[in-house]
Amino acid sequence: MRRFGLIGLATAATAVASLQVFGPARTITATGSVEPRSEATYESSVSDGDRLVIGVAAGADTGDVLDIVEVATDSTASIVSVLSDGIVVEFDQSVAPAVLGDAIVQAELITGVEFVEPDHRRWITAAPDDPVYSSQWSSSSMYGADMAAGIRVEDAWTVTPGSPDVVVAVVDSGMLPHPDITARLVPGADLITSPSTSGDGDGRDGDNTDTGDTCGGVPSTWHGLHVAGTIGATTNNGLGIAGVDQRARVLPVRALGACGGWASDVADAIRWAAGLPVPGVPDNPTPAKVVNLS
Repeated sequence: MRRFGLIGLATAATAVASLQVFGPARTITATGSVEPRSEATYESSVSDGDRLVIGVAAGADTGDVLDIVEVATDSTASIVSVLSDGIVVEFDQSVAPAVLGDAIVQAELITGVEFVEPDHRRWITAAPDDPVYSSQWSSSSMYGADMAAGIRVEDAWTVTPGSPDVVVAVVDSGMLPHPDITARLVPGADLITSPSTSGDGDGRDGDNTDTGDTCGGVPSTWHGLHVAGTIGATTNNGLGIAGVDQRARVLPVRALGACGGWASDVADAIRWAAGLPVPGVPDNPTPAKVVNLS
């Protein structure tokens, strides 16, 4: 029976969790470790037709899954990430949507397979620059002398300025030092599996530094810092902008890097932010009550 797929699980903050491995595997154990089948090199320059997220029951033999999708797509497939309840499979070539759809249907018929879906690439969609509060029209009902469809945050502040008991996770491109936000941060993590995407020479770890999301010569956006500031930049300090919540703590979780990132990494970042276990990184000591993906 088909369960909720990756995106549905992520929305509920119970998304599958992945751990980078290099090459294919035969068996996934209950603890998330794998028995290797052969060595392969991970290649990150792939498109949406190159990867599948496959949910499998603990203890299931993944060899049958690989065999089926290889035959269905006439491609060589390897496991590039191990999930808490499944795997990420990458093909050695781009697969046409119709062929990929047929492979998904066939793979879902295998005993122990619970869901199959493409692992889509995700990108930051916008990077506005609001250097001072007077330019933050979205926070107000006015922009200069003009009406603005903002959230009227000043009216909200008369009810509550927020609470430090609330942790807001920012699943985005990571964080950079900035005097208007640093005091509001709690330790985050880097959930990017691919070193070429992360740009820091390794996979998942506790360093959520934003090394840039440049792609094809387009400058980096530093989008994670922007979003974190919109949420929680220190207010009434005579510096920069005013965050919407004056007291909440901000948890930066890095899931996007060079040329964006994979949906499987974003889903794991949501899971980790919510305090759920993710193989390969320590548990989050300050689980978020709110997870932002903007």
